[in-house]
Amino acid sequence: MKKIYNYGFLILTTIVALSFQSCDILENYFLNLPLKQSIVSTGNGPKISEIETFCLSDYDAYSDNINEIDSVTYLAVLYRTLTAAENSNPPPDSVYLTPGLAGQNINVTVVDGDGNLVFSRNLPSAVAADYIDTPYEIELTTSEIILLNDYLAQYKVDSNLCFTATLTMDNISAGQGPPYTLTGQVELLLSLEFLAP
Repeated sequence: MKKIYNYGFLILTTIVALSFQSCDILENYFLNLPLKQSIVSTGNGPKISEIETFCLSDYDAYSDNINEIDSVTYLAVLYRTLTAAENSNPPPDSVYLTPGLAGQNINVTVVDGDGNLVFSRNLPSAVAADYIDTPYEIELTTSEIILLNDYLAQYKVDSNLCFTATLTMDNISAGQGPPYTLTGQVELLLSLEFLAP
C-alpha cells in the first residue's frame, strides 16, 4: 500500500510540475515590423530637403493580418544614409550621395497622419557619410513615445495609418556639386502583437 501512495504522490507531483512548467500555446505572439522609407533630397544648395509619406498598409505583414493584430506599439527609430551600392538595381544615372557631402546639420522630422509632430532631430554629425555603416538611433522622449503609441492605437479605427518624413541638410559646405544629393532612410520599428489562435 505504501508503494501505491508513493507512486500516486510521484504522479501527482509530476502532473503539477508539468502544468506549471509547460508552454502555454494560447499566449499572444509578437512580430517586429520595420517601416523603412527612403528619402532622396537633392538640389543646388545651400539647403536640400525632401518629404516622403509611408503607411502601415504598405507592408504585407500588417495589411494581411490586420484582423489578428491585438496591438501596434513603437520600439525604435533609426536614420541611415544610403549609397547606390545598397540598391540592387539602381538607375544608371542615379546619385544616392554626393561624395564628401557635409553641411551645418542634417535634420530628420516625422509627422503622423493627423499632422502631429512625432519628432524632429538634428543628427550629431552633419557629414552624411557618417551614417552609412552606422545607423543613428533617434531616442524619443517619453511624451513622444506616448503620442506615437496613441496614434498607433488608432489602427483599429483607421487601418491605413500614415507618416510623413522629411530629410533636410542645411548650409551645405562640402561636396562635389551642385547639384547635391543626400539619400537617407528613416526606419520606424514597430511591434505587432497578434491574438493567440
